[in-house]
Amino acid sequence: MRPRLLHNTIAALALAMVPLAFSGHAVAADAAVAQKLTPLDQLHVTDLGDRLRVEVGGSRNLQYALSRTVAPASVTLDLPGATKGRGTQRLDVNKPPLLEVIPTERAKPATGLKLVFRLAFPVTPEVHREGTRLVIDFPKTVPAAKSEVLPKRPAEKVMTKRGARWPVTTAKRSTTPKRH
Repeated sequence: MRPRLLHNTIAALALAMVPLAFSGHAVAADAAVAQKLTPLDQLHVTDLGDRLRVEVGGSRNLQYALSRTVAPASVTLDLPGATKGRGTQRLDVNKPPLLEVIPTERAKPATGLKLVFRLAFPVTPEVHREGTRLVIDFPKTVPAAKSEVLPKRPAEKVMTKRGARWPVTTAKRSTTPKRH
């Protein structure tokens, strides 16, 4: 009985020490991440006539991921490793297609900054780099609606049965039997 009690005590002490062993590692990892963060020092919107240009700049090259939402219309620019700098504030633009820019810092899944561009209508921006800046161009034109032309008669498929071919229409047929 005595060896069993000793074993349980050692196991409990070992489990209690595990968080202490890893806490130093977590502090070191957080310090390394803090050194790699890039504060944004530039967030400007410029009207270029046919498009609105947003310039996002930091002291180093920025990595980014772009995603779009159709309803409500918005574009999200995810900047891992970036933080709000002195020039990063919420902007009320109110020039279609761009209504406002909302910067938000996030901690998970990784430390970074998320820029949400609220739009008047869905558009696909063009993104490119100029030095350490990201340039996002939002076209001002409303995307043309795709007009769907309906066929005048139902489409026909050709099916084969034992070498013979006959057309089969995809139109809805009456289910009542024909009288002869």
